[in-house]
Amino acid sequence: MYSYTWLQWLLFFYLYCFFGWVWESCYVSAKKHHWVNRGFLHLPLLPIYGSGAIVVLFVSLPIRDNPVLVYFAGAAAATVLELVVGLVMEQLFKVKYWDYSNQKFNYKGVICLSSTLFWGVLSVFLMEVAQKPIERAVLSLSTPLLASIVSVISAAFIYDTVISTKAALDLAKVLTSIEQAKKAMAEELRNMEEKAAAYMDEAKENLEVRMDEAKENFAVRMDEAKENLAVRMDEARENIGARVDDARENRAIRREQSLEEREVRRANIAARMDEAKENIAIRVDEARENLATRMDGARENMAVRKELSREEREARREAARQYMEEYQQKKAEFLAAQQERLDALMEKAYKVSKGAAKRNPGMSSRWFGDSIQRLRDRSVRKK
Repeated sequence: MYSYTWLQWLLFFYLYCFFGWVWESCYVSAKKHHWVNRGFLHLPLLPIYGSGAIVVLFVSLPIRDNPVLVYFAGAAAATVLELVVGLVMEQLFKVKYWDYSNQKFNYKGVICLSSTLFWGVLSVFLMEVAQKPIERAVLSLSTPLLASIVSVISAAFIYDTVISTKAALDLAKVLTSIEQAKKAMAEELRNMEEKAAAYMDEAKENLEVRMDEAKENFAVRMDEAKENLAVRMDEARENIGARVDDARENRAIRREQSLEEREVRRANIAARMDEAKENIAIRVDEARENLATRMDGARENMAVRKELSREEREARREAARQYMEEYQQKKAEFLAAQQERLDALMEKAYKVSKGAAKRNPGMSSRWFGDSIQRLRDRSVRKK
């Protein structure tokens, strides 16, 4: 009773694929309040339910008299199957055909605790209720009739699987191209922004260096002017001291001379003193004029350097502005080119998905259906 032929196993698989399609379509349609044709294939078959039923039968038939063991064995086997199939299809087609991400205790959105518990209940229902009449019906068929039914369904199933898989792979390629284009565009934008930031930083550093050099040059010139003034003042003091000493010596000598000579010498001394004062005044005036000249020259040099620095800053600002305009223009051209490329890819994705939807209006993944709808909306907006 627990041993079936391979034809009977295949017929069980197709029957449970159909029952799974009926359950899934009715359940989702009730939640969305309109009819939803669920399924990866064109045919009213959901292979995941058929595969799950076969796995549950395989592990549960030897222990069908113990519902508790059937519950845990069926839940574990179906969950493992769901995990493997979900990960493989997501890796192969780049699409999630079911998503439990909003459920608690889920793993990568492929399996979750509530789904596992449901598989256990479904396993008990399968063994206690559904399998018995289906088993009687299948075992009652003659071998030629069974072979004919299985052959027809298998041929249609294989053909449908091939064309549906090809459509899904084409869409996966388009989605992969779109993701690669987005990554390339983001990388190019990041490189352009880094280059612009580096250019602006370099210009700022150069400007600061030139300002520091100008300040240092002005300070050096001021120090030189002060030193020159101090030297000239010291020389003037030394000359005055020397002349005063000479005058004192001459005065001491003249004291020994006659009064007339002393008067003459006094007159000479007065004349020399006046001359010394005039010389001192002349030298002080020359020192002041030289200092004023040097200060004026330093101020003029500083003004010239400020003017040159201002002109250089204006030139650098103009160069930076031109660079930013070129950068913005290149960025706009790059974005326009990438947008055209993305529009072309989206148009291709829409055509592929549209063709797939015509061939298979029951694509089962909620995410897959939403992606197709977004592609349709984008195409309509573009037109």
